[in-house]
Parts: sequence; C-alpha cells; structure tokens
Amino acid sequence: MNRASWPPKQREIALTIAAVLAVWLYARFYDSASFAASAPACNFTAPCPFVAVPGEGAVHVNVRAGPGTGFAVRAQIDRGAPVLGIARRQNAQGEAWIELSGNRGFAKATLLAPAPADGSARP
Repeated sequence: MNRASWPPKQREIALTIAAVLAVWLYARFYDSASFAASAPACNFTAPCPFVAVPGEGAVHVNVRAGPGTGFAVRAQIDRGAPVLGIARRQNAQGEAWIELSGNRGFAKATLLAPAPADGSARP
C-alpha cells in the first residue's frame, strides 16, 4: 500500500508525526547562534559593525588573507573586539566569510556577531 492510498486519518497522523519530528530535530541540532552570525541583518550598503565571538574554548578569531581556511592568517581579533564588515563572500565550500574594512582580510561569518545596538564592545 503506498501513502497516496492511505485513508485520510492515517495520512494526517503520519504528517503530524513527521512535523513533530522535524521540529524536534530543528530544536535539538540547529545552532541558532551560528545562524545569526552567518546571516547578519546587514546588507553591506555601508560598513556593518560586528564583534568577534570565537568558538568554545577559543580566545581569538583568525583574520585570513582570503575567504577560507586555506588562506594565511594575517591577524587575530580578541573576543568581543569590534570590527567593521564591508562585504559578505561565499567560498567554494559554501562557507560565508565577512570581508573586513581597511584591507584587514576575512573572518568566518559564524565567528562574528552583529554589534549590540547600545555600542558596547561585548555581545
């Protein structure tokens, strides 16, 4: 018996179970902090303020010569340090990188967060 021939009540139950499972998987495994950092509310028509948010156990965010880990590290940004992003780039692996102002280089988007509206340095 294929799903198209299931009685309406059985189809409804199956869809409900699938929806509940999808919501649970989303809540359990989705990293919303990374998403917020990788999808900033900035359209880059002007430089956008960000702060560095290194991963767990890290103290710095690497600034690289290009948008990817294969590029040399030019500098490091301390946790909570403010930076200005001028463009969002995607590398060949599909990772989002933010190009920093002043020809500083690129920082991985998941390691930057939009700067707090009150102007404080730490998110």
